[in-house]
Amino acid sequence: MNEAMEVSLTLSWVDYVNGIAGSLTALIALIAAIAGYIKYSHTKNREIYEKILKDVYAPLYRALFKQETFREFIMKGKGIKEENIEDTPILTFFKEKNGEIIDIFGRTDILNIGKQINAGLASPHILELLSSYEITCYFENELQNSYESFEDYINKDRDEKDIAKNEMRKINDYISLTISKVKIEKDLYTEIIRGYCYYNKKLGLESNCSIKNGEIIIGYKTTKDEIQRMKDTIRKKNVNEENAV
Repeated sequence: MNEAMEVSLTLSWVDYVNGIAGSLTALIALIAAIAGYIKYSHTKNREIYEKILKDVYAPLYRALFKQETFREFIMKGKGIKEENIEDTPILTFFKEKNGEIIDIFGRTDILNIGKQINAGLASPHILELLSSYEITCYFENELQNSYESFEDYINKDRDEKDIAKNEMRKINDYISLTISKVKIEKDLYTEIIRGYCYYNKKLGLESNCSIKNGEIIIGYKTTKDEIQRMKDTIRKKNVNEENAV
């Protein structure tokens, strides 16, 4: 009987150990599965973040950076109006080529890129902003002639009452569109920078960029002293070359 009890106790102990081992094995398998899922989820999320940055925000940010470089180096340097981001968040820069006026960056960049971004990865907010911006710019351009006629009237000190009602309606529409366009541009500028910073942070990329307080700050500025030194260097070089002849 004692032997039977010993065998029974031994079997119970073995069953207990086997049960514990089985539970541990199941727990380890569960932990491994969870860890695998987390790793897979992290990898997939990273891939999505990379695509959003690459196919949505980075191209738009690059367009903004180009225009801010132009604003800082060319417009401010020459005292050209529309240099303020608050008044004109997105620039419109024209260049004449073969007698044709071409809008080469700023607004054109933003609109063209907006048509090419991956809409499936873009947030609803930026899609709405880009769509609103596109249609607003289109109709503002359509009504440009009416507004120029209005400016001509104003410059000649003529009364608005002299303008035909239909033409005045177009002028009011143009002004309304322009006001709305600037509001859209402000939100678009903010959203491009927000998205670019957000997905860079998600990817753990370097945050040391040119964005300060929600605006792009361009470095590499030159001082009057640097310009003068360069001119003196060029002048000295020319003199030396002339003397060497």
